[in-house]
Amino acid sequence: MKAKKLLFLIIFFLFCVGFVAGRETRLEFGRDDGFRGVGMSGLDIARGTDGSFDLVLRDSQRTGGGIPDLYLSFDEEPIRDEAGNFDVRGGNNAALVSTAHRMRGRGSGGFQYGARLLLEPERSALFSYGMGTEDFSISFWMYPATLGEGEVIFRWENTAGESGIPEYQEVSCIISGRVLCWTFENFFRVPRVPGKTLRIRGLQPLVPRTWRHHAVRFEAATGLVEYLVDGRPEAVLYASASGEEGAAAYPRVSGKTGTPFVIGEGFTGFLDEFSIERNPDGVMDLAPFSSEGGSAETSVIDLGSAGSSVLRIDAAWQAPGDSAVFFYYRLGDGVEELDAAGWMPFAPGAVLPGKTTGQYMRVRVELFPDGRRSLTPRLVDFTIVYEKNEPPPPPSFVSAFAGDGEVRLRWSAVADARLQGYVVYYGSKPGVYDGTGSSLGPSPLRLGKETSVRLEGLTNGKLYYFALSSYDEYSERLPGQFSKEVSSRPSRLYRRE
Repeated sequence: MKAKKLLFLIIFFLFCVGFVAGRETRLEFGRDDGFRGVGMSGLDIARGTDGSFDLVLRDSQRTGGGIPDLYLSFDEEPIRDEAGNFDVRGGNNAALVSTAHRMRGRGSGGFQYGARLLLEPERSALFSYGMGTEDFSISFWMYPATLGEGEVIFRWENTAGESGIPEYQEVSCIISGRVLCWTFENFFRVPRVPGKTLRIRGLQPLVPRTWRHHAVRFEAATGLVEYLVDGRPEAVLYASASGEEGAAAYPRVSGKTGTPFVIGEGFTGFLDEFSIERNPDGVMDLAPFSSEGGSAETSVIDLGSAGSSVLRIDAAWQAPGDSAVFFYYRLGDGVEELDAAGWMPFAPGAVLPGKTTGQYMRVRVELFPDGRRSLTPRLVDFTIVYEKNEPPPPPSFVSAFAGDGEVRLRWSAVADARLQGYVVYYGSKPGVYDGTGSSLGPSPLRLGKETSVRLEGLTNGKLYYFALSSYDEYSERLPGQFSKEVSSRPSRLYRRE
């Protein structure tokens, strides 16, 4: 009975030694580290309700789809024209970037009484001398605080005239009677016809402390001037001599002196995404997010050793409405194998559907908005749970026996089901295994599962040091830890007769 019990314990011990390969390790991305080291396209980092740093879709900031002539995102200071056609100045009374009140991007322009921006047009700007007969649009998001009478959203004035004859021109947008009033004075011209003033006003009173989108578009082919609020037409008229569709008047800037474009003079509130565009495509896309969504990819992740086992990939995310988050991974024992592998979709927390062992991996996440493109999913974090493949342990017992020009090594067998063989290291200094001279070759010597070896061709009288390690199918290129070091000195005294 005792013999059977002892045999059971030995078998159980060997089973545990043979099949416990490594410790579970967790590698987390996101939450507190803000997805550091993860490449992103179309995504931003946003604070979650619990203080985490989440991945969300980036706002669709520009709305007109045309060629930007002026673009103020107000995302950072100093405020600048990201289209590169206007020099933005403000001095001590310049508007400030506000991150607390914003409609798109990372910030908006905060204005209070006395603050303003001056924009000096370059020669290539739309509001410069010689402006042609192009379609254009002027648009912005506005959050008025007071709706004071006469608050200027923007104003452009020119008094240069042609041939030395002064002529006043104005393009402006001013709060009047709790609506926006757009004025184009002597701006749309018909050849050999005196200029006139064109005004277009909103119909519905504005609501203070509310974000609304405002835009005016001009269509050169028909002379249409259209005012839109939140993408819906509010008022329409025609820039023509008759005031009807047909022979259109065209925008023209008189004189060769560039005049500043003033924004926010006397205005109290916030402006965001202020833009002037050439040839807008006719569609005001005000949806917060792009239908193309966004993606994030990790760089190559080293799991520490070939043959490491990925147990699962966990994730925490939210997908409101019919928004969506998709997850993919790649896995391989070499970088070339990793690059050749296709992206494998997986469900977080579930068993991975494809290859589950390897040393290198990458993870990709794709985020898509809901059908109306008004809701973004949020990725809080994802965690790779894996076991690093540890090579089999070294032999627990090693002995060395000197001979004439040789040393014979013997060692205990390693009871590990993964074992593929042993590696013998030798050299003439403790811990330095760079030996040469053995008939089997220089150190290290890769052997099979045998438990002894004779190293011939060694120098008599020279002290040699030896150690062994074990390897499996994955660690052949990088064997495991060394055994205890032993030494032996070959001598003619051990010559066999």
